[in-house]
Amino acid sequence: AIELAAERARTLTQQLLAVGRRQILRPEVLDLSDALRELQPLLSPLLSADIVLELGLADTPCITEVDRAQLGQVVINLITNAKDSMPEGGTLSLETGVGVPTDYAGETELPSQNVWLSVRDTGSGIDKELASRIFEPFFTTKGPTRGTGLGLATVHGIVTQSGGVVAVESSKGGGSRFVISLPRSSKPLSAPRERPA
Repeated sequence: AIELAAERARTLTQQLLAVGRRQILRPEVLDLSDALRELQPLLSPLLSADIVLELGLADTPCITEVDRAQLGQVVINLITNAKDSMPEGGTLSLETGVGVPTDYAGETELPSQNVWLSVRDTGSGIDKELASRIFEPFFTTKGPTRGTGLGLATVHGIVTQSGGVVAVESSKGGGSRFVISLPRSSKPLSAPRERPA
């Protein structure tokens, strides 16, 4: 019980640091498509059997400099929200690319020289009245036992601290799409880190 409580405190502290953009990041040069491929085995168990996971990864390298673990946290938070918006099942699409997605119609301007990662669902969507508040810390539409309201605030904090932009497209009943736009890098890919035995 003590270990569990300590782990919860650690997670909450990390989320608050991310929200406040005060996290210590360990950026490395990576390809967003490769990072998603590595994450895929972790993502499938998060989804119910009636949710179809689709990958639309770019053929062009999507090189950026970002903390790999924090990028994973961003994707997992977005996928968890997507799953919660599709209680009866649906399709979850992960895509990557360079520049701005061709079908992007969001209000947030995305830099054309960046690389991007998109998480799209066919869920319930977001009310226009709520859309302006979704990145606020502790704001949630879920019940008190189902969330802290830090998920999207954490996403926003991590991406912003990494020099990127988060954009959202959504309509009530028409699903949601989150686009993470990160600065493109011309540096060589980081060597894989050795994992301790």
